[in-house]
Amino acid sequence: MGILWTVGGSLTVFGITIPGFMVIGAIVYSVVVSGVMFAVANKYSAQVRERSEAEAQLRYQLTRLRENAESVALVRGEAGEQRNLLARLATVVERWRAFAFRWSYMTVVISASGLAAPIVPVLLMAPKYMTGEVTLGTVMQAATAFGTVNGALGWFTGNFARLSEWYAAASRVSELGFYIRAASLPDADTTQIDVSTGEDEDLTLEKVAVRLHNGKTLIADAGFKIAPGERVMVAGESGTGKSTLVRAIAGLWPWGSGRIVLPKSGTLAFVPQRPYMPIGSLKAALTYPRPSDEIADDVVARALELCGLSAYVAKLEDVASWDRILSGGEQQRLAFARLLIHKPSLIILDEATSALDETNQARLMDLFGTELSQAALISVAHRPSLNKYHNRHIKLHKAETGARAFERIRQLSAFSRMRDAIARRPKKQKEDA
Repeated sequence: MGILWTVGGSLTVFGITIPGFMVIGAIVYSVVVSGVMFAVANKYSAQVRERSEAEAQLRYQLTRLRENAESVALVRGEAGEQRNLLARLATVVERWRAFAFRWSYMTVVISASGLAAPIVPVLLMAPKYMTGEVTLGTVMQAATAFGTVNGALGWFTGNFARLSEWYAAASRVSELGFYIRAASLPDADTTQIDVSTGEDEDLTLEKVAVRLHNGKTLIADAGFKIAPGERVMVAGESGTGKSTLVRAIAGLWPWGSGRIVLPKSGTLAFVPQRPYMPIGSLKAALTYPRPSDEIADDVVARALELCGLSAYVAKLEDVASWDRILSGGEQQRLAFARLLIHKPSLIILDEATSALDETNQARLMDLFGTELSQAALISVAHRPSLNKYHNRHIKLHKAETGARAFERIRQLSAFSRMRDAIARRPKKQKEDA
């Protein structure tokens, strides 16, 4: 810039002397080009964001369709899915079209600026050259310095696309962070359920209230204690928060208040309706989340046999996507095999036998009286046939201020003896009774 100031000198126009007019010309030229670029590309970052969102939505819809392809085929929903995918693809194409046109406008500005940059300093120096004040060599020196200064001042123009793409990505991340903070602090309520480990092996709930993300109370003032070996059924109408309550016990739902004290050993297993199947060997899926080499093959094989999956013992080292190979019932039986391998002290079942027939369900639930007799069990299910496998029932009742928990205790052994005694009585005595 100093060279340009010295070489260019001053210029007198209508009696007004402009010192360092070439430096001023370079600044004005860069400002004009930057202004044109901003006017042309001010929507570029928004279009980059919209394009990325449209692509993400298309990928999500394709992945979701792939995961549910069989269900779609069974209801003959191919035509509807095709319409939805074509509409989503059309959105992606339209966003790309708008992006491409905006990019072309920016390219025109950058290219035109690059072509005009060597000409502008020559035109500015032309009057002085024509009057003989400067030589051709001075004009070329001024043009070179002008190009260097303009290249530095035009950094904004040359990097506008990269800045816009960075801003589009940063704004999406910032928005995600905002929603994460909003979810962790619903409204002005900053209280959370306190989950800690106790000094004994009991599970204790003390005045636990479970709330939704918007602050609405779903369960109010739940309190009970579960000792090792007890089997508890959580029941209630749909929408009372049964699954949410067990998720809070598992530490997956922090919104609410109160205190949950976990067993001292701290080994907890949560078995959902659709268990997670990692990609890898069958043994790795069974020992998950522990490494497969930590557990002997005979332990894994015995767990499979007890859960009615003896046909898969020979496939422990086979690598595949087991969530697509195994049926829903087989996946649930595999989840029970995991319990036999890990032997947790607290087990939470959330509709974990919904895909099983009564025979296999009975086979798995009987394991809690033999192999898993020391573990505390909490079940959420709707099948009445599961009642007999639990000796305590906690029922959630809807209320204005949130669902309330009421407990009903039943000693299975005494109940079974009384039922068997009545069944053995003669027909006449039963009619009299």
